Amino acid sequence: MLVVAYALVPRVTHFLSAAGGYNPSAYEPKDAARQAWLLERWGMLGYVPSEVVINVLLFLLVALVWLALVPPGASRRR
Repeated sequence: MLVVAYALVPRVTHFLSAAGGYNPSAYEPKDAARQAWLLERWGMLGYVPSEVVINVLLFLLVALVWLALVPPGASRRR
C-alpha cells in the first residue's frame, strides 16, 4: 500500500493542481455562457464543489486498494 501511495500520490496531486487552473471556481464575466451551459448540462452536479468529488473518489480508491490487498477472511483469525 505504501508503494502504491508513493507512486500514485505525486502524480495525482500534480494532475489535480494542473487541472485546477483550467476550471476555476469563480468565473469571469466573459465565461457566463460557459457557466450557464455547465449548469444546464449537469444540473445539480454544477453545485457540488470539486473538492468534495475529489475527496470521495480518493476515498473510494483507497478502499478498493485496501480490499484488493487484504486477503479474504483476514478479520476472522482467532
